[in-house]
Amino acid sequence: MMHARNEIMPHLQEDHIDLLILDYLLGEGEFDSLQLVKQIYIRFPFLRVLISSSVESPAVVQLMSKAGARGFIGKSKSQIELIKVIRTVARGERYLNEDMIFQLDQIHESDKELHEFMEPRQEIGENPMTLKDLTQRELEVIRC
Repeated sequence: MMHARNEIMPHLQEDHIDLLILDYLLGEGEFDSLQLVKQIYIRFPFLRVLISSSVESPAVVQLMSKAGARGFIGKSKSQIELIKVIRTVARGERYLNEDMIFQLDQIHESDKELHEFMEPRQEIGENPMTLKDLTQRELEVIRC
């Protein structure tokens, strides 16, 4: 079992791994595993990554899925469901439990309603701030 980002990458280069189970929250002194999942997906696109986390937020699930994770399971779920998820992701399929799919659908519907309600955005001044202007910690806070 590895606990830090710098311990994982060397093992991925040296060992043949079919499935990697990561916690969303990394070891002490590190933020979350989002950047790690992105790096893994770029360097090892066929490696199946499953996220297991106590942070069961739809926003986190969306971010991890976009980064390359093939599945997500909350730590509140049963061992039986964990085994089911591991087998599903190991076969190359994606996995989200029904509750999370429902929550993501609700967010999507809310977003559509909000966009229909709001007026189109006006142009921002000469120096608009973008996400790339934020620090890593500021991005972390926004994600939560």
